[in-house]
Amino acid sequence: MRLTRRQLATATAVSLCGITGCAMGSVPDIEIRNATDAEQTGGVTVTRLSDDERLLDETFILAAGDIGDDDTETVYADVVGTETARVRVTVRDGPNGTHDFADDEAGAMGLDVEIRADEINFSEEIA
Repeated sequence: MRLTRRQLATATAVSLCGITGCAMGSVPDIEIRNATDAEQTGGVTVTRLSDDERLLDETFILAAGDIGDDDTETVYADVVGTETARVRVTVRDGPNGTHDFADDEAGAMGLDVEIRADEINFSEEIA
């Protein structure tokens, strides 16, 4: 059977979606990890900058342990849209940090937050 250019283009697009696009939709907006050897209690607030609307205000307790263990991290999905929001992470008796972040239209951006003994590191990730 011969394929037309349109059929080939459609098949290619569907294949690429299967390889990359589906993974892109599964990126959490914010992932907070404990990279210390002690349990950490803290909070995260997310405020949209355009109107100061509070999008998230949560507390967390993260166990000490190897990064990647479920109880050493917490994930927040569908919090930040395409408008810039200020993410503030505080740790009881520890460091505090703030980072301005906006997701892209496809939802493929994420913010990794790593709690260390003396600082909080923020890094933007693309799926």
